[in-house]
Amino acid sequence: MNELNTPYLPALTGIRFIAALMVFFHHIPPFTIEQSPLFFIKSIKEFHVGVTIFFVLSGFIITYKYLLNKDFDYKEYLWNRFTKIYPLYFLLTIFTFVIYVGYYQSFTYNKLLELLMNLTLLKGFFSSFIFTGIPQAWTLSVEECFYLISPILAPALFKNIPTRIITLSISIITLGIIVGYLGQHILASDFIPNLKFLFNFSFFGRVFEFLVGMVLAKFYVQNKKKHIKRCTFLGGFGIIISIYALSIIAKFPDTGDHSWQGIIINNFILPLFGIAPFFWGLLNEKTWIQRFLGSKPIQILGKSSYAFYLIHAGIFQEYLDIHISSVLLLLIMLYFISFLLYYFVETPLKNRLRTLM
Repeated sequence: MNELNTPYLPALTGIRFIAALMVFFHHIPPFTIEQSPLFFIKSIKEFHVGVTIFFVLSGFIITYKYLLNKDFDYKEYLWNRFTKIYPLYFLLTIFTFVIYVGYYQSFTYNKLLELLMNLTLLKGFFSSFIFTGIPQAWTLSVEECFYLISPILAPALFKNIPTRIITLSISIITLGIIVGYLGQHILASDFIPNLKFLFNFSFFGRVFEFLVGMVLAKFYVQNKKKHIKRCTFLGGFGIIISIYALSIIAKFPDTGDHSWQGIIINNFILPLFGIAPFFWGLLNEKTWIQRFLGSKPIQILGKSSYAFYLIHAGIFQEYLDIHISSVLLLLIMLYFISFLLYYFVETPLKNRLRTLM
């Protein structure tokens, strides 16, 4: 979930809206089993692939905006990431815990520990904390790791892309296994407790998605005038087929990425054969999809998508859900709140903090 202030890449801002919408429907399906065929319900549950889209997009944006810049400044880069991501997250996390304390009239040591794990973005490493606070914000732990290590990854990756994308992926996954093993014995047994947790919820297991985005940015900068036909169609088809394959693999009510076949599809096949060509099409092909995603209304929704992502599940959604029976109306209300948060909280805070740099 990153900002993209480049006038000729508007469709990638719009894709944030689509990805956020997918994650929303994954958490809050618009139809029940009684209303629709089971295969359709299972397919919507696989819309968690919106997170995969976000990770590939993050790899592209960070590389395009920062890592390919000859005047790259690591301190300024981290401050820009911090001011974009953290202030709104901090406020909403504090608000979430204040509401909890007010409702239950208690604040135990365990709750204090939960708060600290959330505020430090370390919760994503522990199975007992990962869904506390703002549940879906576990992805920020993954993003945090990428932000810190990407300036080291870039020069290594771009020396020999076909070989390095494989060796770097294997090396970082191996490192994650070692870190998880040591963490379980030194910190706690729920620190990256197993391999499926590593591949589903940690940067170590999701690194390939970011690397694909990084390579796409590098390739785009070097080959802007090259045109590979029908990438939008082929990439979109790859995304749809991946979702369908995940739904076939899934043992309802679980999603497909609970199995090893699903993890391979979600973490490796989908980014390479679905998302990457789709992004390339958005960057290079004049299609109705590109025009739609680049339109002003979708741009506004795309820019508000980080705030939407943070509130679409949790206390905001739960409160509105009590008073609103329609999923569509709930979606509209959440995006309206997100719009207000983006323009009156997120953006002013970001701009103010950046003047301090």
